[in-house]
Amino acid sequence: MKVWLETFTAVTMGLLAVWQWRQLYRHPTDRVLRPLTFGVTAVAIVLLGGIDAPPFTWVHPYTNKVADAALAFLFFCYSVFFLLARMSDPERNAAPAVWRVRIEFAIGAVFIAASYIVRFVGVDEQWWTSRSIERYASVRNWTYYLTGSGYTLAIWVVGTIRAIKYLKTVTHRWARVSIIGVIVATGLITFGVDVIPLVRQVWYLFNAGDRWPFFTHLYNFGRLTGQCLLAVALCAAPLAALVSTLKGRRDRRFEIRLVRRLSPLWQVLSAEFPHIALPTSTPPTARPPRLDRMVIEVSDGLAYLAPWAPPRAEAPSTVVDDVAMALSNKRAFGVARWTGQQRHVADDQLPQWEPDVSSWRERALWMAKLSDVLQQRDVLPMDLAERS
Repeated sequence: MKVWLETFTAVTMGLLAVWQWRQLYRHPTDRVLRPLTFGVTAVAIVLLGGIDAPPFTWVHPYTNKVADAALAFLFFCYSVFFLLARMSDPERNAAPAVWRVRIEFAIGAVFIAASYIVRFVGVDEQWWTSRSIERYASVRNWTYYLTGSGYTLAIWVVGTIRAIKYLKTVTHRWARVSIIGVIVATGLITFGVDVIPLVRQVWYLFNAGDRWPFFTHLYNFGRLTGQCLLAVALCAAPLAALVSTLKGRRDRRFEIRLVRRLSPLWQVLSAEFPHIALPTSTPPTARPPRLDRMVIEVSDGLAYLAPWAPPRAEAPSTVVDDVAMALSNKRAFGVARWTGQQRHVADDQLPQWEPDVSSWRERALWMAKLSDVLQQRDVLPMDLAERS
């Protein structure tokens, strides 16, 4: 179970890193996107290199050495991201925030460098594996834990405070869920990787000779659960973008089909009533202008066609029959109008063909079905649909 969870998290973070770099390539001047991309990439490299399967096993010695630095860099990016996100308002001066980022990076570099110096310089690895109170109480040991775990814990606290402040300004539901997930995930990672080692360091000052597997279980729980939750929380943005793209494509295909089905009725009504055509410079809308325009013009055309409908006493049983008869009467009037024949219908006798619907999509569907049936009855020429 542990191996599968680590593999899932590593692969997910790797894919997220690729997606983040794609976003950064498309928006190279986005300062907020940079720390997010760098932090995800650093963790993805360590997690992918730590997969317990070929061909990753040969890089384990190298990834183990850079894991502490990568984790500290992740929390630095976590803190910086929410700092810059709060400063992303164009009306606010971002220069102080940029200088603060540089200062925090320099401080972090000093702490991480100190932890690596005391870890790898001047002593043998066996010194770190010895279980003695003298080793746990040494300045070297305390320096290692305070500059490593202590710094990471401190920068996580700073980043979490910034994240909570930024969360108060976010109104998008899924964005809030993602931020809360990131806060909880980084908290779990910090608990397992930083808090537990510090507690263990203090505990072994008094019980250096005894091993406590409970600390190891808590360490693994915080690390694995936090990393998995972090991957899931960071997936919210690309998943939301993917869902939006798929929904947009689905709606576009649906509207193209509606345009094709509605074209015969629209063309006939446009020919019968040329004045229903809307201006070509209509303001842009969220819907394709062609379908929006067609629906409005068909609605106007049906309103102008209503006076040619048969009287209610003689009215057919369906709207389709009504519209077909009205088109026939209109064409007959066009032939006979030079003889002085005209049709006059009182307003209270006009038929109400269009149903009472709540959305433009339902209205367009009704019109498309009307066009289909009229075409099947040869009321509308078949070649109109083929040319649309």
